[in-house]
Amino acid sequence: MESRTGPRASLDIPSPTQRRTSLLEAAPSRPPAAGPILDGSQLCALLDLNAAWHLWPTNSNRSRRCDQWDYIQCTRQGFIVSIDLSLGAVNATMPLTIFSRMPQLRRLVLSDNLLSGSITHLSLPSSLRVLDLSHTSISGALPLTLSALPALSYLDVSATSISDSLPSTLSRLSLLTYLNVGAWNITGRVEDLSWLSSLTNLHTLHAFVLDGLGSVTGDLPSLTFLTTLKAMQSL
Repeated sequence: MESRTGPRASLDIPSPTQRRTSLLEAAPSRPPAAGPILDGSQLCALLDLNAAWHLWPTNSNRSRRCDQWDYIQCTRQGFIVSIDLSLGAVNATMPLTIFSRMPQLRRLVLSDNLLSGSITHLSLPSSLRVLDLSHTSISGALPLTLSALPALSYLDVSATSISDSLPSTLSRLSLLTYLNVGAWNITGRVEDLSWLSSLTNLHTLHAFVLDGLGSVTGDLPSLTFLTTLKAMQSL
């Protein structure tokens, strides 16, 4: 009797890896996670800043999503913690109160801009840790309110049009590790700087060079006891 047995049909059983791949391909794609939603007070502050500086397109004004606003970073709760507008984004005067309306702002970098105006009465939030206003045309005196920033660890106001001496109230900045006041336009006297000895956490100091522009009154501080100091440009 003739055998009716032929070749067995091939059973294409997918491997476990193939099954997982198929399931992943079949699963619906998820939309990208939305960024934090700006707190209402923070949105108002940004709108006021944009009205003064014209940094963001008008469609940003209608969005409360933090990731729709360039140059800023927010907490999950929608509070602004960082603004970095360095390298030529700003051609305007310095607002004096807007940044103080950002109570969790830790980092404000406005360096290398066509930023002008007096900062003598500048108001900043006590949460600020980094302030960089270097290589701008800001003028006036350093605001006395800087001494009320207990978390400030980095201060750079070099290469500006500030024409006054360092206020001794900066001695209250016990966490300050970096201070740069190089290339100031000093036109008057350089007052007693012995208070610098109070900045015991300071490890980098770039100080103005007198270059015959001012005269020293009082004593210059001896910084040799600052064992944390790693880099210093001579006064």
